[in-house]
Amino acid sequence: MESLDMRMCGCTVFNCSIKIWLLCLLYNSSPVIG
Repeated sequence: MESLDMRMCGCTVFNCSIKIWLLCLLYNSSPVIG
């Protein structure tokens, strides 16, 4: 999962893929990944 482009996390469900948005939520909520 390290290859996920964190720049995409600036997107919202309205202008970005819902899958990317959910991945970003998981990324941001995980204390292990950061």
